[in-house]
Amino acid sequence: MDEDGRFVVLHTSSADPESAPRLEGLGGGRDWFEGPLHRQLEEADIDALLDGVPRSVCRRIEALESTSEESEIRQLAACIDNARQKTAVRDILMQFRSGDREAALVRLAEYKGRLELADGTAQNGAELRVVPVDPEEGEKFKHFIRTADYADWMLFPHPDQEALVDAEFRGAAKLLGVSGSGKTCVVVRRAVALAERYGSEVLVLTLNRPLASLIENLVDNCCHAKPIRDLITVRPFFVLCQEYLREFEPQNTKLYDDRTWKTEEHIDEIWREYYRCETNNRDAACMQQVNDALLAQRIDAERYVREEFDWIRSAVPPGDREQYLGMERKGRSYPLVQDQREALLTGLAGWEEKLREVGVTDHLGIATALRRHQDRLRPRYRAILIDECQDFGTIEVELISRLAEDRPDSLFLCGDAAQHASWKHQSLRQAGVSVPGARSRRLAQNYRNSRDVLAAAHLLLEENMTDEMLDRQDDFEILDPRFANFGGQVPVVLEADSLEREIAQAVEFARSEIRSGEAEGGRVKACAAFCGYSAYEVGKFAKSSSVPVLEEGLDTAGEESLFFSGLEQTKGFEFQTMVIVNVRNGVMPNPAMPPRERCRDLCRLYVAMTRATLQLVLSYSEEPSPYIVQAIAKDPRRFLRDSWSSYASAAAPSFGVPQRLEILRTRGQGVSDGVGHMTGEEFLYSGSALGVSRDLAAKLRLHVTGREDRWGTPRTWSTLFRLAEDARTFRDVRRTLGPKAVSNELEQLMIRLSVS
Repeated sequence: MDEDGRFVVLHTSSADPESAPRLEGLGGGRDWFEGPLHRQLEEADIDALLDGVPRSVCRRIEALESTSEESEIRQLAACIDNARQKTAVRDILMQFRSGDREAALVRLAEYKGRLELADGTAQNGAELRVVPVDPEEGEKFKHFIRTADYADWMLFPHPDQEALVDAEFRGAAKLLGVSGSGKTCVVVRRAVALAERYGSEVLVLTLNRPLASLIENLVDNCCHAKPIRDLITVRPFFVLCQEYLREFEPQNTKLYDDRTWKTEEHIDEIWREYYRCETNNRDAACMQQVNDALLAQRIDAERYVREEFDWIRSAVPPGDREQYLGMERKGRSYPLVQDQREALLTGLAGWEEKLREVGVTDHLGIATALRRHQDRLRPRYRAILIDECQDFGTIEVELISRLAEDRPDSLFLCGDAAQHASWKHQSLRQAGVSVPGARSRRLAQNYRNSRDVLAAAHLLLEENMTDEMLDRQDDFEILDPRFANFGGQVPVVLEADSLEREIAQAVEFARSEIRSGEAEGGRVKACAAFCGYSAYEVGKFAKSSSVPVLEEGLDTAGEESLFFSGLEQTKGFEFQTMVIVNVRNGVMPNPAMPPRERCRDLCRLYVAMTRATLQLVLSYSEEPSPYIVQAIAKDPRRFLRDSWSSYASAAAPSFGVPQRLEILRTRGQGVSDGVGHMTGEEFLYSGSALGVSRDLAAKLRLHVTGREDRWGTPRTWSTLFRLAEDARTFRDVRRTLGPKAVSNELEQLMIRLSVS
């Protein structure tokens, strides 16, 4: 035990020169690093360890790198006369070389006389916990070992986590934790501990509905005392707002949902209908100048504007939106001038009116609606805990803070900047939440992923990280993880002939892994996550494929073993086998977003990769994502590359591919099918218009109106095809288009789109 009386595990070798310290079994996290081994130690520790060693040997030891061979370490240690010192130097250098910094520091402490054999007074340490010797308690513990399931082990706390569960804070507190560090375990156990401590109501919140369902199940597993369980409420933020709005606006019970009660349209369908000015609603036409400016920069305007609306609504309340006209748009790189911002505010007002008309809302809309009643919000909970807080906006955090009592342990914010998947504006200070440094904690140790999986995922994140990603948040920072002390399989990058074959072979492979696990008496959970598709599109595909999708109410600990998911929806879950499909160039990252804003795609991919506990597959067709290419170029040892034919049959049954929103829509009046049959406005709302100059866009809006009047003022054509046909035949039509560059651009565009 150490000087604090806590258990430590000491790994030592014998005096045999060929012996090495035992690293199997228990051990600390892996801290892989590059550079001289001795730099892992303080100068005073180096002096103590090498005291009396000849200077020539010291210089050679200081030249040892993390890549040095084990034989070099043994040979140099053999040059030391003192047997005890020789063994200690060899052990410590070998442990640093293997990446086990914790074991090396324990070995150093033993050499310096700072450890003693543990006795009956030893307390829980980083690697060992005390099992009660009371017969009844001991039997309970043995029963746990024999019967514990996925949820039980997920909630089995490490001492570092346990300290956070029991910690008392004078006010709001913040926990930064790397992926797989047990943040959700802390949130669940702390919620139970606070309910027991204060005997008052506790609220646990998250944005992700499937994650909220998982947390609910974990609370059920963790808390068996019904009076305490009844004090704990778990909610997705959207549902919490719904409950308050039903209380404040009982006449509008059907209004605040993400699927309209009138037509059962999904919010994604309604947004497209609004943005593209369909069904005789022209409220979004005020944003056409913004649309065309973004298209000229090859940016997906429809998606970018929707995300900008999220940014605005998360940053400023409805009554203060004029502030947006002069605000710094942190995290957004495309510059918007004054008139464009004014147009967006007008368009946002129209969008919110559209939502009210059809009886539907989205996550930011429901927060906006609730903020109208902020003066009626009263503290209702003794404590509130927020999981994945990095994805909550300023307005959302402000509303939540009003529901907690202003007392010790009132608010506990838990997050990881590396998993920040939204473009919301977030400032705890602006939300009225103060978290001084003394109430901020960190969890850097990863427990979920094998070191092979996490090393690959962190490499991919680190090699593709941008300054914009590091600067996006003031309140959450990206931490370097410490690696778990268990191995798995090196992640595999597999190529397929097409996306359809990718999906078919991924499903066959996952199911074969599930069957292999069952044959060995265990249960393997597997997930296939899709790049480049929305949660709505993946959900529809999963339903048609008869594969469950990660969604609200789903219990992954149930009988099902294979799941489909979007990237973001995997957050909070874990699977022994994780296959991520469509990780190809042109999809990941999305090329139709500004280069400096593509970090969101990187975060989403990192989230999905770190769901794998033992086995990770990244799959692509055509060309791999540049994210993969960059990571492999840095360290090819972290990934294996192969083709799907080596892992699954080429004849695996096809599931097809997910359908895009446009095909799934239940209605879309006014939208033509082929590009050549579109009006100018229809075309400029389509994905085919990326890169069209603002000059050509203006001409298409003016002259291709759906009405044929080739001799009027202005001259108009019914479709792009009719304009292109006349432009090729009649010189005066080319003059109508203005500068030669515009007519040449139209001609090249029609050739590219095969309009004839």
